[in-house]
Amino acid sequence: MNKEKLLDRPGFRLGAASVLCAAAGLFLGFLVLLIIEPKEAGIAMGTMLQNFAYFPRADVALEYFGTTLVQTCPLAICAFSVIYARKAGLFNIGASGQFAAGACAALYLALKCGMPWWVCLPAGMLAGAVIGAASGAFKAYRNVNEVISGIMLNWIVLYPVNMILTEVADSNTYTLDISLYAPSALLPGLGLDRLFAGNDTVTIALPLTVLLAFGVNFVLKRTRLGFETRAVGFNPSAASLSGMDEKKNMVLTMAIAGALSGLAAGFCYLCGLESWQCSLTTVPAIGFDAIAAAFLGVLDPLGAFVASYFVSHIRAGSFHIDRTVYPEEIASLIVAITIYASAFAAYISSRLAPKAGGDVK
Repeated sequence: MNKEKLLDRPGFRLGAASVLCAAAGLFLGFLVLLIIEPKEAGIAMGTMLQNFAYFPRADVALEYFGTTLVQTCPLAICAFSVIYARKAGLFNIGASGQFAAGACAALYLALKCGMPWWVCLPAGMLAGAVIGAASGAFKAYRNVNEVISGIMLNWIVLYPVNMILTEVADSNTYTLDISLYAPSALLPGLGLDRLFAGNDTVTIALPLTVLLAFGVNFVLKRTRLGFETRAVGFNPSAASLSGMDEKKNMVLTMAIAGALSGLAAGFCYLCGLESWQCSLTTVPAIGFDAIAAAFLGVLDPLGAFVASYFVSHIRAGSFHIDRTVYPEEIASLIVAITIYASAFAAYISSRLAPKAGGDVK
């Protein structure tokens, strides 16, 4: 297949644009390392890109690879949330608040009420759906921009969540360890830990996230719900004239997006890898990272999963950089540069498109 035919395919152009953006972000990060300490920059960048392969022992590397995959799952599902809302023409910048609400419901039921995981996980989804539906309702019935309501709800949700979860916290700092205080709330591993050198944080969240990528794609492209969602996003007036309930679809879309963010929180905290910090003064960054992962994945669930792994891989690998040479903040800086470079994916894709009536050189 020649170059012209490849560039005629929007999917190929977007994929190529995403790869170029990721490479550009890493290059800019490398320049920052060079400015700070030129002699160690190559070693630091190599260490970051290696991530789990940095460890010489195969079993340790495999265990850390499992941890990277565990961290990928919540980010990917939050990215699915952003994608689903975007297909309806909505921008779900409130994923962080929905994530926080989901974490609150799941952890409180687990640690305070002793509920099993199959109760805690749907509860987290329901809590996220309520916050998402609220943002959708403001948009549908009062024409409040979902970006404004989403940002406000992020902060409105954060502090009540902190107050509620202090009841199940150790010294009012972090919530109690799920594996010690609520083992029934841990997601089942189904033997997946044996594939990753005994890493028991690898649970059913991993295969479910992969299945969910296909599921969201199927719903959007092969079902009536997905058709109406995309129709409202493409042209709300035409969709309304065709008999579709525009307001109902807005609320339902944001509720589904919120449920996905709540599910991400359940996968994040019910695997035993992390605990909620009850003294948080900023909303969880995962909701904003998910926006970048969604666009880096060209607003496709499968692409977003790959992009989420890339972000998680870089973030995890950056913590292996020598902290005696580079400051602790360098990890977040490099990841941020790489993530924000993804904003140019659509622009680069448009530049790669063949010009009408012209040949690709």
